[in-house]
Amino acid sequence: MESKLESTYRKIKQLEIQHQPISLLNTINPVAKLVTTLIYLILMLSVSVYQLSALLPFVVYPILLAAFARVSYSRVCMYTLPVLPFILFIALFNPFLDQQTMFTVQNIEVSRGWITFMSILIRAMLAVQCIMILVISTGMIQLANAMRRIGVPTILTNQILFVYRYLILILEETITIQRARQSRNCNEKSFVMWSTIVGQLFVRSMHRSTYIYQAMLSRGYNHTSTIMPYYSWQTKDSYFVVAWITFFLFIRFFNPTEVFLHDVIF
Repeated sequence: MESKLESTYRKIKQLEIQHQPISLLNTINPVAKLVTTLIYLILMLSVSVYQLSALLPFVVYPILLAAFARVSYSRVCMYTLPVLPFILFIALFNPFLDQQTMFTVQNIEVSRGWITFMSILIRAMLAVQCIMILVISTGMIQLANAMRRIGVPTILTNQILFVYRYLILILEETITIQRARQSRNCNEKSFVMWSTIVGQLFVRSMHRSTYIYQAMLSRGYNHTSTIMPYYSWQTKDSYFVVAWITFFLFIRFFNPTEVFLHDVIF
């Protein structure tokens, strides 16, 4: 039976092999996808927290992005569930701190706090979903390369790559230690046992990370330059960016949801 650690490790490894050129989104230049997503996040976050209806059209982008990447949107939602408790904790107190009535629905008063609660929840989930699809369709290495090409400092992109890589390393060592413990001590659980596991994990991870760093140095790594394939900018990349930015500007400043609801009600 697969453990939670093994399941997490398998999902992360799937992200590394998912970005093969088998879909429309995989063929788009990583810089084009990154710039489009950044503009999407800026315009979405610029919407007032009290304009809940203005956020609804922004749901279109991650849904279509997942379709272009040939990834199930329900699967993307499942990947974003682990961050949901943190989002709920951030927005949890809004309904209690802001109880001013904003509108009434069939004698039920809806406060401004509940509107901001839903607004924060929708914004955060959409942002995480877009980033997740971007990673799936591009890969962490190409995503870091795109960040570097738009001016993000090299030290920051290197840190992102190292955190991602060594997270996998720590998971591998943890799974190895867990299997060894289960084969020797069955299901014994104690403070001494867990302290031993943490110590072993730290030592083994330090040893492996040292070997990896030495291998990187022997291959010419100099803390700034890394060998990455170059993707030339094509006409379809320009179409991709212009089309999406036009759509974002339209839904941001014209709010088609409010117009539609007004026509339905009146």
